[in-house]
Amino acid sequence: MDDPSISVTAMNVQYNRDAGLVIFDVAGSSAEVQNVTASIVVTAYGEQVYQNTLNPCDSKTYIERLCPGMNGY
Repeated sequence: MDDPSISVTAMNVQYNRDAGLVIFDVAGSSAEVQNVTASIVVTAYGEQVYQNTLNPCDSKTYIERLCPGMNGY
């Protein structure tokens, strides 16, 4: 996209088969304050095996850097 408001600059995904874990690290920036929700979908051999939605402003999944203006939540 030309001049996107959200830019992903790095993404690292690791799978630990023994532990059954997928670990991901995403870096990026935004040109403006926005509400952000991440949807995670894992597909293996053509079948969806996992799906989850992450709201960084929810108290259970709070991520300060992704939830502007909510300090002390």
